[in-house]
Amino acid sequence: MILNSDAKSRRELLQMAAAGAAFVVALPLVASAAPEQVVAEIKKLYGEKKLTEGKIKLDLPSIAENGLVVPLNFEVESPMTEKDYVKAVHFFSEGNPNPLLASFQFTPLCPKASAAIRVRLAN
Repeated sequence: MILNSDAKSRRELLQMAAAGAAFVVALPLVASAAPEQVVAEIKKLYGEKKLTEGKIKLDLPSIAENGLVVPLNFEVESPMTEKDYVKAVHFFSEGNPNPLLASFQFTPLCPKASAAIRVRLAN
């Protein structure tokens, strides 16, 4: 069977349109995480454990020029020995599409529990 060039180009156009429609349908709706969602995410990780303040130094600007790339630096006071070390640090933010902003895992082999990243913060 021989196809003419018009039929082939129409078929390609329909395939591209179908692929484009599938892409649009696959895009998630942009929504903001509510404070309740952040609390629910924290409860998933820690259950009913009592959370306490202290031992983490957080460097985050109070006002950022661009909310899409906000520098976030942290360091946790810990000896990082085999028996006493920071296992993980998690950051949450309400107002972003996903309440979990970032997670970091550490081992006793890490010299210190710290990191520097750039994050998106809606507010």
